[in-house]
Amino acid sequence: MKSLSALALVLAATFCLHAEEYYKKPSKDPLFIGAQACASCHDGPESGHQFAKWKLSAHAKAYASLAKPESKEIVRLSGLTGDPYQLRMCLGCHATASESEDWEKMPEFRTEDGLQCEACHGAGSEYASIAVMSDPKKARGAGLKMMTKDDCRICHRPKGSHDVVLKRKPFDLDAAWAAIAHPTPKPGSPATPPPAAPAVTSAPAPVAPATVEPSHKNPLNLTLTPDGRELWVACEASASVVVIDTATRAKRLEIPVGGQPNDVCFTPDGTRAFVSNRLDDTVSVVDVATHRVTATVPVGDEPHGVLVDRAGKNLYVLNTSIDNISVIDVASLKELKRLSASRSPWSLAQSPDGSSIVVTHALSRFVGDRKPSMSELTVIDTASASVRDRITVPAANLLQGIAWNPSGKYALFTQLRTKNLVPMTRINHGWTITNGLGLLWADGRVDQVLLDFNDLCFPDPSDVIITPDGKRALVTSSSTDRVAVVDLEKLVALLEAATPQEREHIIPNHTGKPVEYVVGHIATGTSPKGITCSPDGRTAYVASTLDDSVSVLDLAQLANVGRIDLGGTPERTPCAAAAKSSFIAPTSPSAASSPAAPATPTAISTTWSTTSRTTVSAWARSTTAPCAASPTWPRTSGSASTRT
Repeated sequence: MKSLSALALVLAATFCLHAEEYYKKPSKDPLFIGAQACASCHDGPESGHQFAKWKLSAHAKAYASLAKPESKEIVRLSGLTGDPYQLRMCLGCHATASESEDWEKMPEFRTEDGLQCEACHGAGSEYASIAVMSDPKKARGAGLKMMTKDDCRICHRPKGSHDVVLKRKPFDLDAAWAAIAHPTPKPGSPATPPPAAPAVTSAPAPVAPATVEPSHKNPLNLTLTPDGRELWVACEASASVVVIDTATRAKRLEIPVGGQPNDVCFTPDGTRAFVSNRLDDTVSVVDVATHRVTATVPVGDEPHGVLVDRAGKNLYVLNTSIDNISVIDVASLKELKRLSASRSPWSLAQSPDGSSIVVTHALSRFVGDRKPSMSELTVIDTASASVRDRITVPAANLLQGIAWNPSGKYALFTQLRTKNLVPMTRINHGWTITNGLGLLWADGRVDQVLLDFNDLCFPDPSDVIITPDGKRALVTSSSTDRVAVVDLEKLVALLEAATPQEREHIIPNHTGKPVEYVVGHIATGTSPKGITCSPDGRTAYVASTLDDSVSVLDLAQLANVGRIDLGGTPERTPCAAAAKSSFIAPTSPSAASSPAAPATPTAISTTWSTTSRTTVSAWARSTTAPCAASPTWPRTSGSASTRT
């Protein structure tokens, strides 16, 4: 009897112990929320740039690595069948929540983000709020896990198949642990987010051009004020915005902003401007009347395109490096939310009725080995400031500039079509990479057309603008210093007359079709990027990035009628000077993509400064081999030609 009583006491004590542990657990089933949610607090200097450090790590690329040919070979050697990115054994160490059900993941959670924060710290829905994270004990009780070195060995253990294929060195646990360490700096807390809208800072007075330290400008994008009187040009290398008087076509002044400004936009009433600063991860707020910076707003990593909605309520900022979109309240300058984007959101345009915004992306979605690219257009509903749709663009990559036709029937965007699955010896017509436009119709359908001719390619289409009457589109080619003029009525007629089969399989790859709708080309300054059009549709302005100037185009004559100097220094960096004898580019743009086309060496090639990451020019010499020996590329029998 005594033994039974003792057993009862033991069972009761055990029950109490487990009950206590039970009540320490989260009251709800925790859900995986995704790394982007963590970024709202763990990005920026206050957190030691924890999110950015993860984003640059191999952990963030773990899922993407499964698309490599090496991964398939590892699968084969392991005796498995199937695609690596679908096998549970591979996903266990290359993705977060691979063994969890769909209901255990929030809609914003993305498997393709690899080994995310929650792979180590546990599903975060119950502990991610500031109220919980501010109390470490409460956070742990809500499910927050703190890993140790030994936990790394769950995945980082010897694997024969991996060692044979990757020829990797033995795993150094101490070095790896130090590399991924991300403690929160003191003072500070992992739960303390960077302020969404810091106090308005005193700003310098408008800076006259003469007082600005001479530097290269590297203009990237440009925008007219709503009244059309001023043209604002974001200059990457000089960390400034140059303001041009459109009446005199002369530089008026220069406004210092953040590092590597990329894009500029205005509120509908024209009172404020917003400039994205890619290096600083901020947006500068500028008073248009005084040309003074009045505030600086922190956003995500490497902000690119910016746009204020038609109502003047929200500012949308594309955070290119972390694949999301900051939504900023224009009145308070506070960040309201972040929307999930596809890879490398680049530019955005608002529909004429103001109901939606379409975002382009420079990188394709992750696809499997030997699969064509698959890019995305993200559609945002402006009323709710939420993602309405994600439209795929098959076999396309590097979607950049975008513009809506004033009719609202469709938007145009620049793109490349890569033939990465076709051996070069099999390409007997066209280019290895074709360059063109996509048309996004209002109902969500997508058409693709080329800007390359049979004997003249149009490499690196960077930006597009549509004239106010909706009849023409202007597209910049940053590699051939030209703007293509597209007759939109002819283009639409061509598509409407085609069969579905032709629109899907023939026209997107047919280099003979552009002669029907490309009605001309206009020469510009060196490496044209951004382009905009005057409200009356008579004049277009082009940012000539490597010429430190703006080209002025007369759209009646289809001619370049002027050059506006932005004040950059005449000599390029020492890096570029040393490269003069090393880089070449063909005079004929056809040689840039077609091995069969003749080429004479001159023109410009582009390289990058190793210190500032800004683009610089490498001017070539006509004596540079191999072109000096012959005005054409050597030909061989059996194929179109071969460069030697």
